[in-house]
Amino acid sequence: MQKKIRSRRMFWAWLAILSLIIMGCSNKNIMYKMKTDGSLKRKLNDDDTWYVSIIGYWVYYERYYEDNGIFPLYRIRFDGSQRTKIT
Repeated sequence: MQKKIRSRRMFWAWLAILSLIIMGCSNKNIMYKMKTDGSLKRKLNDDDTWYVSIIGYWVYYERYYEDNGIFPLYRIRFDGSQRTKIT
């Protein structure tokens, strides 16, 4: 199952996957996950996240760097572990 969210600075994005929601909100688009009933909210990272794709059990996203406008690609597990820079 693959879903893609395109976002800008201030955004609300909800993506329901396997009874989880991945959400980004606020000035800095930080990813959170929670159950669909809103319980067990947990921050996945502190990155300013712009584009998100879910492939298998990985969340792929681009991290924004304000000073140079570069968007390196990262991936992270649903539990926030194994954060890896790809490009």
